[in-house]
Amino acid sequence: MADYYGSDVKLINKWGDIYAPVLFKASQKPNKNLLQNESWLTKNLGQTADDLKPYFYYKKSRIIYHTEDGEDEIYEIYLLTEADTIRGHYIFEYEWVTEDKVTYEKLVNRRLIKKWDRLEEFLQKYLTLPNKKETTTARQMVFEAGQGFTAKKQWFEWLQNKFGSSYYWVSSAMVPAELKPYFLEAEEKYGIPWWFLAAVAMKESSFNPEASGFDGTGSFGLMQILPENWQKYSVILGFDPVADKDNPRAQILVGAYMLSSYGIRVDWESNKWREESLLMLVAYNAGAGKIGDRGTEEYVKKNYAEPIWEYAEQFKNPVIWPVPGYTTITSGFGMRVHSILGVEKFHYGIDIAAPEGAPVVSVSGGVAYAEYEEDGFGKYVIVKDGIYEYYYAHLSEIEIKDGQKVTPGTVIGRAGSTGRSTGSHLHLGIKPIGGNWIDPLQVLK
Repeated sequence: MADYYGSDVKLINKWGDIYAPVLFKASQKPNKNLLQNESWLTKNLGQTADDLKPYFYYKKSRIIYHTEDGEDEIYEIYLLTEADTIRGHYIFEYEWVTEDKVTYEKLVNRRLIKKWDRLEEFLQKYLTLPNKKETTTARQMVFEAGQGFTAKKQWFEWLQNKFGSSYYWVSSAMVPAELKPYFLEAEEKYGIPWWFLAAVAMKESSFNPEASGFDGTGSFGLMQILPENWQKYSVILGFDPVADKDNPRAQILVGAYMLSSYGIRVDWESNKWREESLLMLVAYNAGAGKIGDRGTEEYVKKNYAEPIWEYAEQFKNPVIWPVPGYTTITSGFGMRVHSILGVEKFHYGIDIAAPEGAPVVSVSGGVAYAEYEEDGFGKYVIVKDGIYEYYYAHLSEIEIKDGQKVTPGTVIGRAGSTGRSTGSHLHLGIKPIGGNWIDPLQVLK
């Protein structure tokens, strides 16, 4: 059972979440070399994993594809309704919508009930801490250390090194599907294009709503908002400064409101939007009082604004369809009766009908890898960008070399029916790096 939007995957404990408290405990007795004691380490890792395990609660829902012949296709999915985790206790809210001939329950809000309670209660007992202040300090250190063990930041850095000064590995497909509606809402409210706001979030946090402590100022979230700014502007926009601190929608709207509040006029339709937005970014990054300071403006331009402009330029381009000219989806994401096995199984992707040999193109930039699986995907290609892994399966031919750099629109293979397949098509699967499968249509829309 997995949440359709992947919200559970974002909240599951990573290896770093388990290892960091154990490392902290071992550091309390440095003379005993506890990390070299295999029995102690195994016991403590097991205990920590069990004590910190998340609790997820789901409900059944459906995705309804409205076809031209009037025969609706219905797929069963699961939606996360409540999550009790070390990061907080969350409630998820949905509403039914119909978009692009698809009816489904759209995630509209994530409410935080309690923040850090479980982790702090565990740490106070596990590390025998005497008071709330020391517990909070330990929690901050443990959480930041845990983040350091995760892979996404390392993968971003590797991609940047692989492509050098080029930003062709960036594409609009990278913008997390669950965040896109919030960027669009912010654009409508404050007049700043969604692609520019997404670029700011990319630079500030790599699209991580839980990012914190990068510069020692206490800034946090997708838009790396300072605590004093959050306290002020979240209230102005009608959010609860405590309950909504981890709410991605609130973070994006507050960041967009701040960017618009500086009163910098930008003609987003002209080719001067870069230079005209510089002072806006100077104010956001260094403070409005630094506008006019030549040294600060030059520093911000080189180290902050230019990467944002490059990201924004790539995000402006629409997501590319993987099989140009062929748009019929013969099997959607969700429960289905398997065409070969004849049993009900979850389909972790979408199937797009296409004749053998039809070009298959990458919907994203990134690095491509050629793979083969005789009793499954057959010939397939994996493309990794900084957010997702894209699987293009059942290909008749692979057109890339292993480890090749690709950009959106690069031909990576040809549609086919290799592996476990009943006819020529493309199977497209998408999942966050280190996460579980999501509906590709969330990315392609």
